[in-house]
Amino acid sequence: MDERTLRQDQIARYLEALELSQQEPSLPALTRLVRAHLEHVPFENVSKLYYAERFGLKELPGLDRFLEGLHLYHFGGTCYANNSTGFFSRSDTTCDSAARTCQIPTSIS
Repeated sequence: MDERTLRQDQIARYLEALELSQQEPSLPALTRLVRAHLEHVPFENVSKLYYAERFGLKELPGLDRFLEGLHLYHFGGTCYANNSTGFFSRSDTTCDSAARTCQIPTSIS
């Protein structure tokens, strides 16, 4: 198996942490996934300091260690910044899943 391919147990652990069930790929499913990640996985970098001190890690932890930290210690993630509040709350944002595009108005009302 290619190391970039997620195992079913990794998918199940991640979705459990996000309180989601596995769904067919779609724009609404992706929206729910991104929203759940932003709501359940806090931004933090303390875990990287802990892993460096405790295990001597010099790089970002792999997926299994990330999932373990998320589950056991409520660690979060780094390098994922997104201001979803405005995007998800706008009723005038329209998306076309076939074209894989979203129209987000430029004016703030």
